[in-house]
Amino acid sequence: MKRQVLSANILEMISNLIGDTNEGLKGSEITRFLAQAHIDEKEEDKAMTKRMRLFNAFANFQNKERCSNNILNFI
Repeated sequence: MKRQVLSANILEMISNLIGDTNEGLKGSEITRFLAQAHIDEKEEDKAMTKRMRLFNAFANFQNKERCSNNILNFI
């Protein structure tokens, strides 16, 4: 069952929490967990901040798949 897409504000809040510099995931963990959740990350996004990497990956996934299933699995 496809889950409803999350608003940009929600995606931003999730990305900020998970990508927090001090308490959040490390860059290598983000790469691994995105892959495990089957969420693609663009190569050029890997140079961005962790928060932006997550937001872009989540937003691109939702725009393509029209659901939030894999994002919820990531969390």
